[in-house]
Amino acid sequence: MTSAKGGYALEAPAAWTGDKQGKVTTLSSRAKDVVVTIGPAPRGNLADAGQAIFDSVADTYSKVTFMGATEQKVDGRKAIVFSVKATNEADVRLRFVGVTFTDAGRNYLMTAFTPEDSNAERVLPRIETILNTFTATKK
Repeated sequence: MTSAKGGYALEAPAAWTGDKQGKVTTLSSRAKDVVVTIGPAPRGNLADAGQAIFDSVADTYSKVTFMGATEQKVDGRKAIVFSVKATNEADVRLRFVGVTFTDAGRNYLMTAFTPEDSNAERVLPRIETILNTFTATKK
């Protein structure tokens, strides 16, 4: 799946559906228990880009709890990984994991929403698989 507007390409796991709107791609698992969004992140350092995304979540959801952030290497890229718990408008408690990273000199963001009680051992490998296929197409 390629987003010419977003400047990237990636592969969705088998049986997942994808939708592109502008620069953002949304992928959903067949059971709809994982929803992943990928797109350009704000310019600047990764911590600031991550903070901008967290602020957006805090403005959109209720009962937002910041669980932490760490600087990591993700698929060889410098990244900030952060997690949040929040409640959506249907009063469903969600776990939100975000990764801001740089590829080809541009910042990108990948977020994953799952129900709060989802099995991390089942969810995280699927999210990593998507991130590991990410390639910037604009330099």
